Amino acid sequence: MRGIVVVTSVMILFTSVARGQESLDTTSLNVSVAIDSIPGSSVPYNWMMNEKHHRKTQFVKSLYVSMPLIALGIMGTTGTSVINKYEIKEERDEHFAGFNTNIDDYLIYAPIAALYGMNALGYKGVNTIGRQSVLLLKSEIIMNALVFPLKSWTNVQRPDGKDFQSFPSGHAAQAFLSAELLRKEYGKTHPWLAVTGYLAATSVAAFRMMNNRHWAPDVLAGAGIGILSVNLAYLTQKSRWPLSTKNLQVSPTYTGNGPGMYVSYHFGNRSPKHAAAINHFVW
Repeated sequence: MRGIVVVTSVMILFTSVARGQESLDTTSLNVSVAIDSIPGSSVPYNWMMNEKHHRKTQFVKSLYVSMPLIALGIMGTTGTSVINKYEIKEERDEHFAGFNTNIDDYLIYAPIAALYGMNALGYKGVNTIGRQSVLLLKSEIIMNALVFPLKSWTNVQRPDGKDFQSFPSGHAAQAFLSAELLRKEYGKTHPWLAVTGYLAATSVAAFRMMNNRHWAPDVLAGAGIGILSVNLAYLTQKSRWPLSTKNLQVSPTYTGNGPGMYVSYHFGNRSPKHAAAINHFVW
């Protein structure tokens, strides 16, 4: 019990650091834009340079959160000097031996549902709903490109012994990806919404350990990967997207085979809608 509390507390601590850095970053960008904007120019050169610098600054500061979480996960997987995953599992077996829930399969998408819900209610985020969808798609691609190869390369057996796909936790990665995206878009104007998103993500991490599906290092690394993926997506996002985001739709899905993403884009009045469903993820 104590070990699970410690792990979740570490996650809350690191994500609180990210919240404290946000207001300073946003203020510096607003000042730069006000000073460097050129009348008569729709996208001034100096604005683009400042916006690019702002994205780089935010990304670097996000590493103070994501990289320690990933590092703790790696150290806890390869040794027991920092985090003893076996002791934490023993505590889980002692206090939650019969625990079983599938709420974590749905809770991983709660912050994304909140993101689109805020848009539906007319509350605008930092980006338009189309750009938010593009950033979500990019984040998902980055996250899956990191998580699934690592699962195969590390070949760590799950604590319940069912397979060797334990490290890192895909559920934790997805949950913290969702929470970080919500924070990036609404953390400044609706801070308690961002806090709620991270509480949901932390709950997913705790449930994965209590369900005996993951070791503590798995969820720590997964959380870091989720946060890193979102910030990489924002770092590489250009000021202008070549395709109209009004025609883009991105939404999470869940089938009998597992959670996934549905992506569709309409290429014009004469072109049919091209859609792709990415699913069958086993997290």
